Amino acid sequence: MITDPDHAPPRRPPDWSQEILLLLAVVLLLSAADQWTKGWAVKRLGPLKHDWTGRLRPPPDKPPVDVIDDALRFSITGNKGAIWGLGSTLSNRFKRPFFITMSLLAVAFIILLIRASTREQRLRRLGLAAVLSGAAGNLIDRFGQDYVVDFIDWYYGYNWPTFNVADVAITLGVVMVIIDLYRHPDPVDDDQSSWWPFGRKERSADEDNDADADVPDTGDNGQSAQSVQSVQSAPLATLDR
Repeated sequence: MITDPDHAPPRRPPDWSQEILLLLAVVLLLSAADQWTKGWAVKRLGPLKHDWTGRLRPPPDKPPVDVIDDALRFSITGNKGAIWGLGSTLSNRFKRPFFITMSLLAVAFIILLIRASTREQRLRRLGLAAVLSGAAGNLIDRFGQDYVVDFIDWYYGYNWPTFNVADVAITLGVVMVIIDLYRHPDPVDDDQSSWWPFGRKERSADEDNDADADVPDTGDNGQSAQSVQSVQSAPLATLDR
């Protein structure tokens, strides 16, 4: 059955409900996992209290929990900086407002990146959702206190700074984004992207007809009708001379 292109049914806009639910589920699950593990760490290894030097210390009767000998243990600490302890030496007066503000800006920027991505960049979207969950998890801590709870201590081969599930989500998310940038390096065209819902803007049937009207009709040899007409009129112009 041949369909008349002039009376083709309009294109359906893409259904983004499943995509939104998937990304929202990633953010909620990872954020919940981060908060639950931090709550477990505080209950099992804490609570943290400031000592006479101002440093956060766990109770002396709650030692670290060894998970893998000479490699991994759970040891609670309070991180007053960013991921991996960055920025912990800032002044206490500006530290908390600074990190809360930067976290909110990061969350907004990540949402914009997700909304500007395309359907082909699903790995990038999932990675950005993981980064968003980590930023949200640590932001919740900063609203409750002036530090972020860290408790995962990996010291096999190298004694890494103590971190948490949110830091893991951020790190893995960045890796996923880098991989997708390598797979899909082309930037998104401005006229093909939409800020809501996600992905590229689907053109309507009227827009397709307008675009087709701008394209000149071509003949069997691939030449436009205008070019054929100019070739046919060339001998007449010669006779007029």
